[in-house]
Amino acid sequence: ATISGSDIAISPSVKYLKALGVEINIPHDPKAIKNQDAIIHSAIIKEDNTEIQRAKELEIPILSRKDALYSILK
Repeated sequence: ATISGSDIAISPSVKYLKALGVEINIPHDPKAIKNQDAIIHSAIIKEDNTEIQRAKELEIPILSRKDALYSILK
């Protein structure tokens, strides 16, 4: 599986993930949403986020982190 992400700014978590080789876009960029199998977002991300809107246009499944964790753990 390939995992990528985005955030509004560089943080210790972003630095850690980048050090592990995870591609992180700063800031959010709808051009980064192409052919992902799914988009998983944190609770702070709103419906009007540009990446969420792009995923909807491309009909990519969108899950909250809570719902994604539930589906993994069930």
